[in-house]
Amino acid sequence: MPTRETVSPANQSIFDKLKSGLGVLPNLYATFAYCEHVLGS
Repeated sequence: MPTRETVSPANQSIFDKLKSGLGVLPNLYATFAYCEHVLGS
């Protein structure tokens, strides 16, 4: 499972927004971060 430190800066920003809104980062979204463009869509 990718961590915030191992994904691109763009995905790090999305991770931060998800975690602040949900309180956690769901594994499904973390898995999507393997692809650079999926979370930004």
